[in-house]
Amino acid sequence: MVIILLGGFMKVALLNNQKKFIKNILVFKPIKFAYFIIDQILLLLTVSLFIYAIAKGVAIEKGAKSWESIIILVLTFYLVIKFVIINWFGLNVYFKYIKVFEYSLKVDKNKIKVGREVDYQPLWFMTWTICSVIITAIICFYETQKIGTNTDTDTLIMSIINIVLNILLVPSFINTLSAITTSKKNIQNNYSKLVKDQYYSNESLFENIEWGDKQLNLTCKNVELSSKNGIFVTLNSDDLNLQESKDIGELNKKILNSYKDIWTSYYNLLQERLKNKFSKRASKQLYYIERVYDQIFLDFYAI
Repeated sequence: MVIILLGGFMKVALLNNQKKFIKNILVFKPIKFAYFIIDQILLLLTVSLFIYAIAKGVAIEKGAKSWESIIILVLTFYLVIKFVIINWFGLNVYFKYIKVFEYSLKVDKNKIKVGREVDYQPLWFMTWTICSVIITAIICFYETQKIGTNTDTDTLIMSIINIVLNILLVPSFINTLSAITTSKKNIQNNYSKLVKDQYYSNESLFENIEWGDKQLNLTCKNVELSSKNGIFVTLNSDDLNLQESKDIGELNKKILNSYKDIWTSYYNLLQERLKNKFSKRASKQLYYIERVYDQIFLDFYAI
């Protein structure tokens, strides 16, 4: 009985420690969150007006240019166009991002900030985005077909709108689905095979390292994987004085220690998940925490 209680306490402690650790590196963006809330309110308003119009018998009446239909079309066009623009420019609109590290450095009497931020979009967010746009597109197509079918001109305008929406939406949906597929494939590459799946052999992953030329990157000797260029500050002694070179060397050690701390926390999570059985809810929470770690190290290694 004591062993069971102790095991349960350790599981709870692990989950709480992991949540606390992730909370420190997963940064909330209030402005993007505000945009997200506004979009959800507009989506809810659109769906509500659409249902109201159908119940009222307006939306099914051909050629009826009611105020409900006009507002619905304006809102759906806005939501669809926003979705298309976001996909075309590859923008990340999720309201959180991963801040791996952030330090200050003084070079040539100028104070500069050195940091690493990683985009993060959970699966639920991408899935909801797709579902909400599908709902919006259905309503938009429905309204364009039910409004303006009295004359040949109206029919032509309706056809043009439908064609434009198809041209805009199809590539956008493909890009979004491709992003989800790519995200899953990335976790099945060398990172997963050499690092994550064999974590038990990699406790010293960030201890057994070798710096590249001018500290442009480093190689984890355990798995023979190198970091991407640009994560660490290039130490070019030809263009730096002695103090600046020393400061950059110390800064790179701090950056390395940041990754060490993250790997230690992740290693502990992987180890405990193998040894213990967690509830369905806890397993789901730990799964999403793993995805944050995965994004960090997929960004770190040049795979």
